[in-house]
Amino acid sequence: AAAPPHKERIADYNVFMQHQLAKAGVHVETGHPATVENVLQEHADAVIVATGARRRALTIPGIDRPNVIHAIDLLMGISPMQGRRAAVIGGGAVGLETAEYLAEEGYQVTVVEMLPRMAPELHPYLRKWMQDRLRGGDCDPVGMGVDLLTKVACDEITDGGLWMKHVETGERTFL
Repeated sequence: AAAPPHKERIADYNVFMQHQLAKAGVHVETGHPATVENVLQEHADAVIVATGARRRALTIPGIDRPNVIHAIDLLMGISPMQGRRAAVIGGGAVGLETAEYLAEEGYQVTVVEMLPRMAPELHPYLRKWMQDRLRGGDCDPVGMGVDLLTKVACDEITDGGLWMKHVETGERTFL
């Protein structure tokens, strides 16, 4: 969660919370599976499963190609980017943060979102600020040069890019 730009303080908060848990005597288990046997051995009054975010399984042809990287793997430095152009599939908060990270690293970025607007889960003010920061607008007239495409679904991923389909017209375009 602390990997995207402007979220460095989340790492500080994580360290703070670890100290608070230790002071409160809370026992935290990480790094191994929570099997029924392990959990029962603890004789806990309550078990909290906090597994974190899960990747959404996409059924796009070509999703398993070597040129496809999951956002979390990119942001955590697990999978490096190849080339200088990037298409981010999904214009939610994570997609926009990933686009910002790539733009700051000097990549030419296009975000592809099938919904009518980017990041509908964000507060309207924050959504506008992020979009303006990425493409330019009232909050940031210059922007970072990121293209934000809505009402466009990723239809197929190839070695050279991706095929998009407009959700209303069905028109296909290669990016």
